[in-house]
Amino acid sequence: MYQSLRILAVFICMPLCSLTAGCPEEAAIVTDDLICCSKAEVFIIESTSEGMESPNHKWNWQASDSTEIPEAMQSRFVNVADCKPVGKFILVVSSSSGVAIIQRSDRKCIFHTFATNAHSACLLPQQHIAIASSYGGDEIVIYSYQDIATSNNPDARLELHGAHGVYWDKQRSRLWGLGDSKLILVAITDTDNRMSLAVEKEWNLPTKGGHDLSPAQDGKSLFVTTDTQVYRFEMTEGLFKLDEDLGLKLKVKSVDQHPLSGEIVYQQAGESWWGETVRFVGSDQTIEVPGERFYKFRWDAPAELPEAELIKKNTRLPRKE
Repeated sequence: MYQSLRILAVFICMPLCSLTAGCPEEAAIVTDDLICCSKAEVFIIESTSEGMESPNHKWNWQASDSTEIPEAMQSRFVNVADCKPVGKFILVVSSSSGVAIIQRSDRKCIFHTFATNAHSACLLPQQHIAIASSYGGDEIVIYSYQDIATSNNPDARLELHGAHGVYWDKQRSRLWGLGDSKLILVAITDTDNRMSLAVEKEWNLPTKGGHDLSPAQDGKSLFVTTDTQVYRFEMTEGLFKLDEDLGLKLKVKSVDQHPLSGEIVYQQAGESWWGETVRFVGSDQTIEVPGERFYKFRWDAPAELPEAELIKKNTRLPRKE
């Protein structure tokens, strides 16, 4: 079933607001292509590239392609750890401590910053970005990306040991964060233009080594991978359940489900932290690319940009004399 779905490319236009003022509004296109993180590069290939040792790169990026990233900063992108599409942009996150928002049409970088051992990121309302800063950073850190000149000044931070994943939950207006041993649900408030983060709920992971956090197609659950297992976390019930297909697989670095077809692509590391194979649930098809060091795969199915006013605004009342 999944292979037949891949034969037909899916094109659905979703009206999205641009990230920066003055940019024309454009529509994102949902396809069945794959965005791949490998070494210092992000590239897009067709998911039907079975049997090709060197699949055609329909789009690719490395830090030197964006003149907005200073040459001294480019070494921060030598180990790309995530590559999420959002609107007309791709969020590039590197465990070498670089984070960038890249406009895919011209590879322009509209924001970049340093975050220790960064492993994932997501966009938030009011033009903010949340970054999972893993071991050595051990926190979720939030920046405004309205002005690249302020990219070294975080608006908020929250301690989370081994932070590896973040996901903005539009339905709940909350941020999910995945650490080494915990999954947390975070409320974000803006009081007198000062952002604050508060953990509303937290759950201990059934096994250690939290790694990837991504939404399932049903809108009710999240994929959570650890060093030894893959779970579906039921958000309403607060329960971890082993995934029927991937549950007992070791060292799964990423799981991503297509929002339309439901097809699941995953990256399972070999002896080290990387792999050379693209794998799909429910299909014998694989894409073997000798020499690559794949870390994560994401479907080229851009998420919508967060709405502008979902972070709760509070105003402190004056103290009574």
